[in-house]
Amino acid sequence: MIVTQEHRENLTAIAEKLRPLKQSIPTDSEGNPTEEYLEYLSLMYLPDVARVVKNLKPFPKFTPIGLLSKKTGVPTKELKTLLADASKKLYLVNVGPTYALPTPLFVFDGPFILKSSYGGENGKKFAELGKKNFEGGYWKTWETHADGTPEMRVLAVDAEVKNNSVVLPADEIMKIIKQSKSFAVVPCACRNREETLGTRKCKDKYPIHTCLLLGFYGKLLGTKYADSEVKVISREEAIAHVKKSAEMGLVLTSENVENRSKIICSCCECCCSFMTGLLNYGNKQAMKKAKYTFLIDAEKCVGCGVCKTRCKFNAINVEGKASIESSACLGCGLCAVTCPQKAISKELLS
Repeated sequence: MIVTQEHRENLTAIAEKLRPLKQSIPTDSEGNPTEEYLEYLSLMYLPDVARVVKNLKPFPKFTPIGLLSKKTGVPTKELKTLLADASKKLYLVNVGPTYALPTPLFVFDGPFILKSSYGGENGKKFAELGKKNFEGGYWKTWETHADGTPEMRVLAVDAEVKNNSVVLPADEIMKIIKQSKSFAVVPCACRNREETLGTRKCKDKYPIHTCLLLGFYGKLLGTKYADSEVKVISREEAIAHVKKSAEMGLVLTSENVENRSKIICSCCECCCSFMTGLLNYGNKQAMKKAKYTFLIDAEKCVGCGVCKTRCKFNAINVEGKASIESSACLGCGLCAVTCPQKAISKELLS
């Protein structure tokens, strides 16, 4: 709750620091942070906290606590106490004696990763305000860079099926995992948001604990947060984790970057902030296609329709034999994972 004009001004200052970053902030018709967004931030930063953290820079630029003390006039010991709760709940990124604001991604999703946040009295308020912002137009900013480039990309699973239909990750997924040394499984913020609201459509179909944080974030959450929702796993377990996600029918995605991805998401069609943009809002740039396309061998295909039931993007038709509409296919490969005839193969896009 915004309690004073000073509190509002400090929250606005925090929002303005996040505005230039990818995924930015939700704005009204005049280009100002929406009232719902400021209310959302007020749940993270109480007046005394907002007065201090407005001086921080967004991650990955950290501010030493000594410098923060000089800027604010608050002794370092008092600062540590003042910022402890926000740090514990991931409203701040805290590494040793340094602090940073979370990125817009973690402002939106962070409250649904740790039990200490979404399990508290503000959990439902976070969900309501977040969804109101998203559906009010933030979805496009959230899903797409200012130049129109998608924020996330689809990762193709391998079409080769071995050992009783256990799917292997494609080389690209293996590369992402091999680049990282730390791994942590956390709740899917999108499904957890819907779960908190009591509106999750896939409640009996998909689990919530499916997101895989890698590298810095995997290590940070795995070592700093004694939260029941965070599970540290090994590289081998990470590989098994993405296999399982693909087998159950979740689309594997990651950041639209070439190297050092921080996350591998396992996305469903009803909750995912990116997939709903594509499927519900018609934002064709919500997700970048995988580097592969998938082909059906007409001689092997028997038209059973298993692939059609697994396709999230309505890209498969079955009329005697199955066929894939290449313009609608995003190359996730879920169709190939459980094809009984092993009739679907992947091909690298030129």
